[in-house]
Amino acid sequence: MSHQFAMLNQNDVISVNPENFDRLDVSKTMTASELIEVIKEYIGSDDHDAKLFTEGMEAKVLRPGDGWKKGKIRVCIEFEPDEPTVKEIVVNNNSKLNQETSPLDDLREKLKYTE
Repeated sequence: MSHQFAMLNQNDVISVNPENFDRLDVSKTMTASELIEVIKEYIGSDDHDAKLFTEGMEAKVLRPGDGWKKGKIRVCIEFEPDEPTVKEIVVNNNSKLNQETSPLDDLREKLKYTE
């Protein structure tokens, strides 16, 4: 099973069970940015540390088989649905077929019109 996590936008609304959090003071329903604020308060981040959640902080990353790379790191909230997103597509004979969405679907659609 492949993981299909997607980064949430700041205004996306999240519903959680507050009892799942021992140390964070969370509401049942909140936006992604509100959850990030709760996390920042919990870790006691100041304005400088808050960059970790917004524009990112300078860092270096070492990946297996690759050298050190300079860049930025950032903390974000991601979501993975329990059920994959399914969309209905029409195949050549006008029959409908359900297919999981893929990040490549837009590219495939564009290529279909250039053939």
